[in-house]
Amino acid sequence: MQKQQARRVLDKGQLLSVFGEYLARKNGGQASDYIQDQVLLDECVRGDKNFPWVEIAAQVNLDRWRLYHWYFETFQRMLAGSIEKEDVTLMRDLIKKAMTNDEPLDKQFQQFVKTSLSKDYHRSSFSIAFNNTKRQVMKELGKTVLPTSRPVIRMESHHDLQQLIQSQQNQLKLNQRQQFEQRQVNFQSFRAKANVQPQRQTAQQLIELKQQPITETHTSEYSSSSEYLNESFEQSNSFINEHVTVQAETNLQIDPEYEVSVTALNVNTEEQTEPVPRYESPKLGANFIVFDKMQEYLD
Repeated sequence: MQKQQARRVLDKGQLLSVFGEYLARKNGGQASDYIQDQVLLDECVRGDKNFPWVEIAAQVNLDRWRLYHWYFETFQRMLAGSIEKEDVTLMRDLIKKAMTNDEPLDKQFQQFVKTSLSKDYHRSSFSIAFNNTKRQVMKELGKTVLPTSRPVIRMESHHDLQQLIQSQQNQLKLNQRQQFEQRQVNFQSFRAKANVQPQRQTAQQLIELKQQPITETHTSEYSSSSEYLNESFEQSNSFINEHVTVQAETNLQIDPEYEVSVTALNVNTEEQTEPVPRYESPKLGANFIVFDKMQEYLD
């Protein structure tokens, strides 16, 4: 008659108690401090290069491998938590795109997906979610076999290899230049036509208007849109829609063909000051008045 051995259910409380007692002896404090703060317990265990796994395993009547597996595959995964819904959606999109393009879902691709998520998940949590998502997408696309290796690029000579590397570097520089140019475009002004019907004034009269005391006898409001471009590539740009008010004397109202512009500036997002009006002489027939956060050009 064969003897059947039941699988032992590990007692998490007992295991953490032994971990906490050891850390209290070594680092000070109470064992309960580490048991209640399991993140602290994990940091101390991972930071201890000489952690006595064999000794701890003997105290709880386990072998070293079983204790090691429980800690790094079960306990740490529990601390990290499950993958967020948004990251599961992103993972699904990346896997589906790769399958559509017949790309292999190898370790290189898995690492790419893992680093694309919003945070660094535990390897077990990621692997489980990745494999489940892969099976779902395969079923959706009707695929039964996936590519197992990436295509090999064969070179006839070292010169051909250098040309390939150079072309890849040139493409990378082109992409970086296009990103830079796009950021420069974001600095362009957003203009709004003034909706007034006053007398026509010359550019010089508009400049002189800055030198004169401005009364509140006439007020024109313009709907303007400003873009504040963040310094970091990772942060998205913020858009602010606001009303800009121009005050002028009744007999010196702004020409209806003139435009009101709010320039986009690269600013620190922690200092959200209101735009300050600046009058600028039109150049090459450009009719506009500029509002931004910089100092006034004309004193």
